[in-house]
Amino acid sequence: MVEFTTEPFKLNGFPEHAATARRAAEEAGLAVSVGPFGTSAEGDAEQALAAVTRLLRETLAVGASRISLQVSVLADDPAPAEPGPPTAPDGPPTAPDGPPATPDGPPMTPDAPPTSPPMAPPLTSDEGRTP
Repeated sequence: MVEFTTEPFKLNGFPEHAATARRAAEEAGLAVSVGPFGTSAEGDAEQALAAVTRLLRETLAVGASRISLQVSVLADDPAPAEPGPPTAPDGPPTAPDGPPATPDGPPMTPDAPPTSPPMAPPLTSDEGRTP
């Protein structure tokens, strides 16, 4: 799926760059749907890539000053989720053979609490102020 918007916007009509972008998508064989905030077009990957290349070149050539573009891959059948790291019964990821792991360090153990960066001491009434 390709979603796009061309600018500058015109309140009194349909700008040539917008018509050119839509035509590029349609002629590439994509199913086009024009909405209030942009246009979406669906088709296979080769059609989408051909449409994007043509859309960018031709809309800039006829006056677009900005093109917002988003390309998404839509699967017919969702792929099964990739297995992740094992989790403890209450949530955090576990190390392969032991206790839960910290986000950026070794596994936590009862005698070694998780570490965190040192905090700055609190300011006293006049510290850190500019005159």
